[in-house]
Amino acid sequence: MTFSRARITSAITRRALLAGATALAVTPHVVRAQKADRVVFGTNWRAQGEHGGFYHAVATGIYRRQGLDVTIRQGGPQINSAQLLAAGRLDFNMGASLFGALNYVASGVPIYNWGIFQKSKNAELCEDLIRWMEDEKRFDEYMKASIGQAGPVYKSRADNPYWKSDPNFEGMVQNVMRSMWPGYPGPFTPAAVEVQAQYVLCDMAGRVVSGGLSPETALKEAHARVEEIYKIRRT
Repeated sequence: MTFSRARITSAITRRALLAGATALAVTPHVVRAQKADRVVFGTNWRAQGEHGGFYHAVATGIYRRQGLDVTIRQGGPQINSAQLLAAGRLDFNMGASLFGALNYVASGVPIYNWGIFQKSKNAELCEDLIRWMEDEKRFDEYMKASIGQAGPVYKSRADNPYWKSDPNFEGMVQNVMRSMWPGYPGPFTPAAVEVQAQYVLCDMAGRVVSGGLSPETALKEAHARVEEIYKIRRT
């Protein structure tokens, strides 16, 4: 899994965040009363075991003791958290792979896939973890162990023979390299993000395949949804 955040210059990993939360849980720390920074964090699915550390940190006040007022927004089958992140409706997002974040970075969208909390007592440790993971020798091992889910951050990594070892892997890389931002070839806007987040185009195809609509009718229906979203977003 990966984390993405919009409009920051530092970043975070799931392992680093959990490591930091663990350290905070066992190390007493007193913080003067001050207004906490509000953070909205989106998970990649409905609440489940692997999200437990984040909910625990909210419930036991670990985040708040570090000056963070954290709200967790659950993901789900009809929720595209990465798109909501880009639109500013989430501050952090837990992703299932690197591909979503890489698409935005390649398109110039201000999203970063690594992050370190500025107030973290373990910032140096987190940075060491990032550097350790990004070392070419270790990343090569991580990439192979991820079974095609660790997308190439750099073009040189896209040329790695590993991506040609399986037709599915090669397709994943091509998907990253060819992807464009929501709204392309127009500007990247909240309305464009909302259209993608609501799966308007996916639903359009589904209405033809499983709903029995003609392509013309499905297109007209989707166009009306897009116009409505753009109208609301402009107001």
